[in-house]
Amino acid sequence: MASSGRGSGVGLRTDPAWSHCISIDGKTRNLKCKYCEKVLTGGIYRLKHHLAGTSKDVGTCIAVLEDVEKSMLGVVSLLQQNLVKKSIFRELEGDGGMVESESARKRPSEERTDKSSNIFKRRNTQTTINSIFKKTEREDACQEIALYFYNNAISFNVANSEEFRRMLELVAKHGAGFKPLP
Repeated sequence: MASSGRGSGVGLRTDPAWSHCISIDGKTRNLKCKYCEKVLTGGIYRLKHHLAGTSKDVGTCIAVLEDVEKSMLGVVSLLQQNLVKKSIFRELEGDGGMVESESARKRPSEERTDKSSNIFKRRNTQTTINSIFKKTEREDACQEIALYFYNNAISFNVANSEEFRRMLELVAKHGAGFKPLP
C-alpha cells in the first residue's frame, strides 16, 4: 500500500514522489527537490504540490519535467478529491443527511483537475448558506423592500401574502434591469 507521506516513517518510502527528491539529514520532513534544488520543510505532501504546481502551501517547481508535473498533479488531485468526499460524508452524517453541501452538488466531471481548479484551495471554513445566497446583495434588497413598506405606510404583513411572493418571483425571473411601468 502506497503511503501518502503524512506521518510515514523513514523506512516507509513507497510513495512515487520519493524518487523526485533527496532527504536532508535522513528525515522525511526536510526534502530537496531534484529538479530545482529547493529545500522543502513539511514532507512528501508538500513536495507533491511543489512538483504538481498547485501553489498549495508551497511554491511551484520551475524546473520539473512535464510528465512528472502531470503525474504529481494526478496524485494530489486524487488525494484532494478523496479528502473532499470524506468531508462531504462527515457533513451529511452530522446533519442527518438533510442538507446538501455545495460540493456535494458538483458532478465528478466538474472536479477534474487543471491548474486553475479550486480543489486545492484551503477549506478551513465551511460554505455557509449566507455566502451561497450572496448575503450582502440579499440584505440590500431586503432593506429596500422594508424601506418601501415603511415610507408608503404599508403593513409589513403584506410580505407574507402569496401575491407578494409571486410578484418577487416574477421580478427575479425577469432578471436585472427590470423597470416598472411609469
